[in-house]
Amino acid sequence: VEAVEENNPYNVNGHAWSNTVCVTIQAKVEMPKYLLLGEGCKSKAVEPFKFPANVFTPAMFYMAIYDRWGTKVFETDNASEGWDGTSQGGIVPQGAYMYYIRFSGSDNVGTEQKGTFVVICPEKR
Repeated sequence: VEAVEENNPYNVNGHAWSNTVCVTIQAKVEMPKYLLLGEGCKSKAVEPFKFPANVFTPAMFYMAIYDRWGTKVFETDNASEGWDGTSQGGIVPQGAYMYYIRFSGSDNVGTEQKGTFVVICPEKR
């Protein structure tokens, strides 16, 4: 912030700058990089792909999961609900998937985030 000093009774002209800086921090959440399906790809995920709600509970939340062709395979507005690797009653194939999340904290400042992760199918032993 700059303050300009001119036309005053003391005939002092000058500038003053404050050393205060206002910074807005954009929230970013570290999402999982993979989803591990049950053994042999025959069962749901061992741990669901989900928003880390243990970090904070968002005031507003939306998450969608898409396959590599852009087909939505899952969506929720519940931050504690995760995706178990199923879609339309069956287990999804392994491969690359995308997520899109939108959330806000108690300050109601909205944040959008998107990224990719991999669905992994362990081999049967």
